[in-house]
Amino acid sequence: MMCASTSGTGGVIDLSGAYGMSPAANSTGAGSGGGGGVGILSSQTAVSTWPTIYVAGGPGGLVTVPEALETSGSCSTQRKATLGVTSGALNGTCTAVQAGAGCGTGAGITFNVVGGGGTLGTRTVNPTWSAGALASCTTTAGTSSGYTAATYTTAGTGGDGGNGWYVEFAGW
Repeated sequence: MMCASTSGTGGVIDLSGAYGMSPAANSTGAGSGGGGGVGILSSQTAVSTWPTIYVAGGPGGLVTVPEALETSGSCSTQRKATLGVTSGALNGTCTAVQAGAGCGTGAGITFNVVGGGGTLGTRTVNPTWSAGALASCTTTAGTSSGYTAATYTTAGTGGDGGNGWYVEFAGW
């Protein structure tokens, strides 16, 4: 993005990679996360507040479903968790599988519920942080239905996508 001038209070530009899907069955590997994007910002005049730019790689899918995969934010390694199911509904149980790294306070992230074939409804993932890492989690009360918990023992997990990068030039 090249501008004659950049002004305002910042904002967010999210170039993070997408998450990988869970396996469809045993002997089928989970999808890998997408790579973070590249951002080049340029302003002919000085900039007082640049936008926040996220370029995190997407998390790879797990072999236990349903799962919660983080996207966006400032992580160098994304956070992942598995979710519990009772009678087709998410039951509030959430187990941290990958704590994440370089995440700061956890601001600017989204957990995507993937796999298990259900409908999330109004449930959300409620993380507990410890120094920016995922220490534990629950799912908030709400509706969800149609989930089946499964662990694909002969499938492989997906790899995490690599982080992108960005640069900012001003006053040229």
